[in-house]
Amino acid sequence: MHEEEQTLGLNKDEIAFYYALSTDEVVKDFNVRTQAQAKMRSVIRRLLKKYDYPPDQAKDALNIVMKQVELMCSNEADSYDGVVN
Repeated sequence: MHEEEQTLGLNKDEIAFYYALSTDEVVKDFNVRTQAQAKMRSVIRRLLKKYDYPPDQAKDALNIVMKQVELMCSNEADSYDGVVN
C-alpha cells in the first residue's frame, strides 16, 4: 500500500480520507446512487458554511470535492476490477 500512497501524492490525513471513501462496498457504487450524492452535497455545503468558506466560491469548491470523490471511486473500482479479472 505504501507505493500506492506515494503515487497518490497525499498526506497522511488525505490518505485516511481516501481509504475511508474507497473501502466500503456502498461507496464503490457511489456514482450511481443519487441519494448518497445528494446527502454528501448537503454535508459538504454545511461544512463550507460552518467554516466560513467564501459563499461566492462555495459552489466551485463543492463541485471540485464531488469530482474528486467520483475519481477516487472510479480509480478504486478499476483497481479492484484488475485484481478480479
